[in-house]
Amino acid sequence: MAHKVLLEGASLVKCFGGMQAVNDVSFQVRSGEMLAVIGPNGAGKSVLFSLISGLLRPTAGTVFFQGEPLSGLPPHRISRKGLARTFQHTALFEELQVVHNLALGYQKRTRSGYWDTLWRNARWRDDQDRLQRKVLAVLESIGLTAKATHTVGTLSQVEQRRLAIGMALISEPALMLLDEPTGGLIQEDTDAITRLIRTIHATGIAICLIEHKMRMIMDLADRIIVLNHGRKIAEGRPAQVAADESVIEAYLGKKRDA
Repeated sequence: MAHKVLLEGASLVKCFGGMQAVNDVSFQVRSGEMLAVIGPNGAGKSVLFSLISGLLRPTAGTVFFQGEPLSGLPPHRISRKGLARTFQHTALFEELQVVHNLALGYQKRTRSGYWDTLWRNARWRDDQDRLQRKVLAVLESIGLTAKATHTVGTLSQVEQRRLAIGMALISEPALMLLDEPTGGLIQEDTDAITRLIRTIHATGIAICLIEHKMRMIMDLADRIIVLNHGRKIAEGRPAQVAADESVIEAYLGKKRDA
């Protein structure tokens, strides 16, 4: 049974002054898929993620999520539709405890409003019960149960990466955008984050990730798209992309000898 298209970028262009950071890029992510976006530094990968998540508006082209156009919507409305993102540099509240960060990540899923909170009525109590259960479940899944009441600033780098993924996960997304989730980590920590990503993906959540660690990408991804100078130069399964001459040239600066 074919998986439906969950996310689609149609002829996306993003210009900054006279520079085209993303140049006529089209792609699809299907439900339950693991898609990797790779390319040399400055290829336009993070700009592409910002177009998808609403931090940037495309100069041309459209992003569709579950068949609906996203272009022009603010990030919080896109997130509510079931699309979550992490960043290269973890966007965490360092003075707050781990549980408080996760609670903030779940806020968009709560139903109670100002008056519900003021009166602490049945809807507010129901939200609090669901929040507590969800935070405990995510703490366990990301391996931070023992650090629940620690402030974020005391966590190690890999623990902060786990928490950032947890904040995306707790919003109950259909698709997660992971921007270099293992950047700067040693191999042991990279392996741990890779296992976490694989576990999350096994639950049915689609994942689109940017990474520079090719061994990790070749092991994880169902498909890969390659950007260079803002253009998509290759797309396919890992083995196909690894053998593509245009990809080799983009990374090495010259074609492989025949």
